[in-house]
Amino acid sequence: MAYISFSEAARRAGVYVHGVHKLADAGIIQRHTVKGHRFPMLNDRDVATIKEHLPARYLPPVRVAIGNTFTDPTPAEIRDRCEMILANRKKVSPHERCRQRILWILSHQGGLTIDLVATALGASTVTASARLKELEAVGLVESIGITHRRYFCAESVGKFAAMDTADTILARFRTRAERYARRSRRPRQAAA
Repeated sequence: MAYISFSEAARRAGVYVHGVHKLADAGIIQRHTVKGHRFPMLNDRDVATIKEHLPARYLPPVRVAIGNTFTDPTPAEIRDRCEMILANRKKVSPHERCRQRILWILSHQGGLTIDLVATALGASTVTASARLKELEAVGLVESIGITHRRYFCAESVGKFAAMDTADTILARFRTRAERYARRSRRPRQAAA
C-alpha cells in the first residue's frame, strides 16, 4: 500500500488541495498516520475517489515549444481555450449538485423541514440532513427551531445573485484578449 501527500493526490486528480481536505473532513477519504511523515497521508487509491467527487477545476499547463518565439494567441486559440475552461467548469459532482438543488429549493420555498427537503430531492432523510448541516456550517442555510427544525436560505445568498457570473467575466476576458491581439497585429500589417 503506497501513501501520498494531500498535495500530490490533488496534483494527480487535477484539483485544488482545499477540495481534498474537504473530502477528508467529510469522511469520504481517510487520513492515515504514517511513521516518518509529519503530516497525515492518503492512500494512492483515493485519487480515483477524489476524481469522482471533485471535477477538475483547472486545466493542465499549456505546452510550450522550445525554440519558438512567443506570439500572441490568435482569436481562434483564445476561443478554444475559453471553451475548454467552460466545459471543465460545468462538470459538477453529484455531491455538489445535491447541495445546489437544496439551495434552489430553499430559495423558492422557505421554511422546509428535513423530511420535505428529502422528498423534494428524492433522497433519504439522512442524506438531506447531512447536506443541510454542511450548508448551515458554511452559512448558506439558516435553521429555526429545536425539535421541528425549519430551514431557510441565508440572507447572504441573495448577495451572490448580484455578483457577475463566471460567463460574463469570461466573455469580458475573451473580448479584451481578441481586441489586444488585433491591436498588436496592426503595426505588422501596416509595415508589410
